[in-house]
Amino acid sequence: LLNWSNTQRYQIWRRGLRLGDFVITRDEAKELAFKVQVRNGTDGHGVPTGFDAERLIFLDVTVRDRKGAVIFRSGDRDPNGDVRDLHSPYVHAGKLPLDKFLFSLQSKFLTRNIRGGEQEEVLAVNRSVDPLPYIRPDVRAGILVGRPAAARKHAVVLPPAGDRWAKYAVRGAALTGERPYTVNIKVIAQMVPVNLIKEIGSLGFDYNLSPREVAKRIVYGHRVSPSTADEDRRGGALTVWDETLVIDGRWKTRSLKPTEAEIMAVPPPPFPVQAPPEPDEIGTGPPAGVDLEVIEPDLPAGEGGADGESLLPPEQSSLLPETGGDDGVSLLPEAEVEDSGEEGGENLLPDPEEEDVQDGVNLLPDG
Repeated sequence: LLNWSNTQRYQIWRRGLRLGDFVITRDEAKELAFKVQVRNGTDGHGVPTGFDAERLIFLDVTVRDRKGAVIFRSGDRDPNGDVRDLHSPYVHAGKLPLDKFLFSLQSKFLTRNIRGGEQEEVLAVNRSVDPLPYIRPDVRAGILVGRPAAARKHAVVLPPAGDRWAKYAVRGAALTGERPYTVNIKVIAQMVPVNLIKEIGSLGFDYNLSPREVAKRIVYGHRVSPSTADEDRRGGALTVWDETLVIDGRWKTRSLKPTEAEIMAVPPPPFPVQAPPEPDEIGTGPPAGVDLEVIEPDLPAGEGGADGESLLPPEQSSLLPETGGDDGVSLLPEAEVEDSGEEGGENLLPDPEEEDVQDGVNLLPDG
């Protein structure tokens, strides 16, 4: 079921998010520049759609030389699993550089600063400048505009049937001269960014999961083996397209437009499945080649059950009620037998003629 669901997810993403043309704009000793077209394959929805400020869709681009050395990378992740944008804690701390070539379709929240200007935020929550936080009531109904008064969203989604170009440049200092160069392009779709988990992690998660484990499951998926390596997990972020091109100087434009067969291709099943053995015939014994051994339980003394013996231990057998049942004796307890018949020759059931009369008063309604 998980593999079937993954196939449906894969095909839907490939239907809506596609690559177009790949164009080399400059191929010299001092610079290698190229651009790739990203297209919306539908005419009724934006990509991404819905809560697009929390949908991470980006390009992971790697350029290698002839010896396999990486000379350019955009769309890689920090140790938390975030891309290197303004929301990465490692970029904020100066541990990693900002990815200036990052192509992402994730919209961003912008909040208004106190003295003009705006800044990107993970959550559209106004900040209090007072050391004593309190709720400031809005002067207008936020439901009418669908957002707080001091926040807005910078949408960068692909409109229906629209497209956008992702542009990249490898500067001369990074070029090794070991030609031909190879460009690998991955289109990755992820449920939410890891920085959102960081923002809401103080509230806790179901099943007592830590923020780190939630982040790993979002990016890499679930553990399906004893291995603790992230690359051995299954699920997580989905690689929608994975294309590799060799820049050998003999072409300038290459079409990456997918065919219908490529869109509907079934991906390799990510989750391991062990098929059950097939039975000989439905409902007729064990599967072929399987011998079932009948194991008799080793019951303590007094708990037998064979030859009419009680399954209760001897010390509990006396707790069974003496309800009879043999030789015509009633199965009801004695108290119930006495209350259900006659006592001392006197009938305990009310006389039908006296049932509705009490102290001379008729209890039935008149008429």
